[in-house]
Amino acid sequence: MYFFTWGINKPGIGEKRKGLIEEHWAYMDRFDDRLISRGPTLDSNDISIATGSTHIVDLEDWDAAERFVYDEPFAANGLFEEIILTGFHHGLDRTQFEFESKPDWPRFFFYCRAKDGVLEKRAEIRGEHQAYLRLFDDRTVCRGGMLDRDGNWIGSLFYLEVASEDEARAFLDNEPYNRAGLFEKAEMHRWTMGGRRNLTASGTPVNS
Repeated sequence: MYFFTWGINKPGIGEKRKGLIEEHWAYMDRFDDRLISRGPTLDSNDISIATGSTHIVDLEDWDAAERFVYDEPFAANGLFEEIILTGFHHGLDRTQFEFESKPDWPRFFFYCRAKDGVLEKRAEIRGEHQAYLRLFDDRTVCRGGMLDRDGNWIGSLFYLEVASEDEARAFLDNEPYNRAGLFEKAEMHRWTMGGRRNLTASGTPVNS
């Protein structure tokens, strides 16, 4: 089963996070072969500042997912003001680690939580939604649907690498589910790939 997790940082925990980054990476090493995507959300005004931590991971069940989330060092040491955990329907046949990146292009994370009572409308325009997303396959790091514990769709996630913030906003503005008003919230965040290869020892993007 796939799961999405997002730990949203408390304000002012930058130094504490820096002190835990090696412990965090060592913990994630245990899940190397199970991770579909990983990386921090970033402050849009200063991308050297992490605002949260996202992961998509393949685990046995919800109990394993909760252990993964709450045993992680950032969570265990109280860095997060909120932790979001959902099931995940993986929309691509590859992982973040197989994505061909353009290192100078910015990356964005879109968190789109669905309104209640929109499943019928979603079914009507799902084909349009899927066709639209295929236009961005070569710029999509990861994408898929959030699921509740019963497997019902509760929203969509997109991780994109595009040439500019304007392109990122245009992607979201024109996405069929968003245009049809299916989302209660549709947030766009700066984001980058996580892990030792992509972040400095202080946990900030290599290119920041």
